[in-house]
Amino acid sequence: MFKLIQIALMCVGVALAFAEPSADDRGEVSYQAGMGALDAKQWQNAIQQFDGVPPDNARADGALYWKAYALNKLGRRQEALTAIAQLRKQYARSQWVNDAKALEIEVKQAAGQTVSPEAEPDEELKLIAIQSLMNTDPERAIPLLEGVLKGNHPSKLKQQALFVLLQTGSPRARQIVIEIAKGNSNPELQKKAIENLGIFGGAESRQTLADIYASSTDVGVKRKILESFMVAGDRARILTAAKSESNPELRRQAIQLLGVMGNQNAPDILALYASAHDKSDRKAAIEALFVQGNDKALIDLARKETDPELKRAIVQQLSVMGTKDATDYMMEILNK
Repeated sequence: MFKLIQIALMCVGVALAFAEPSADDRGEVSYQAGMGALDAKQWQNAIQQFDGVPPDNARADGALYWKAYALNKLGRRQEALTAIAQLRKQYARSQWVNDAKALEIEVKQAAGQTVSPEAEPDEELKLIAIQSLMNTDPERAIPLLEGVLKGNHPSKLKQQALFVLLQTGSPRARQIVIEIAKGNSNPELQKKAIENLGIFGGAESRQTLADIYASSTDVGVKRKILESFMVAGDRARILTAAKSESNPELRRQAIQLLGVMGNQNAPDILALYASAHDKSDRKAAIEALFVQGNDKALIDLARKETDPELKRAIVQQLSVMGTKDATDYMMEILNK
């Protein structure tokens, strides 16, 4: 009897192994097959696979989105828009809805339909629409971006608008960003404009930042400009600030930024250390050399330094560097 039960159980197991997969399983298989077809740019195959995902499946909303995407890739714009409309209607609370709205703008633009960012109520999608417009009608898009910057919009949206403006390469767009960098906007946006000019603006924009730095009394603005010079690799202007800035906080920041910029600035940092009258400036130079990982320069300083406080500061940095030269110097101290 026991053997018969075992045989029966084995038969049940075999039957289960060959049982028809559930609807959920079939939907998941179709969805994954569709994603694989997308990766291979097999658009028609992807559409067929996504059509195999049942409407009540957990993947149904995503399948509709990617079906619309594949249809757009094939140039079947109206069918893509129909799939997007179906997604927005049947799965209104889906996480795919916002992506679908953005895709809808792209499809309409590709189909030659007029995109009206002004009429779009969703803030994020308004900016997507403007970005799309930049490809076909930049002269119309720039005033719209300026309107976003001047309007009552979330800070995040305004920062994105700044970023898009500088991508245009338009003199008008650049001038808008410069006016904001000069302080003709809220402080948060001003600092973002300064940052963007440092990253994307080129030599002319860095000169503008230097002019703003010279005329500003706002330490926060000046700090941001120094950081922008560092990102832009403008060693000369940071070195000038390290040598001649009257504000101790900004002077120390400039020294430290020289360290962040790499070992090629080590001679400048050592010269600043030698000429500094303020002990805090010398400590900033020590930190800069530490950031560079310049153990040899720090060891040379430690051997020459007669001020106990500064020597301790150097040795403290060397003690955490873990290099062979730093370790050898620790042993040298212990053996004295």
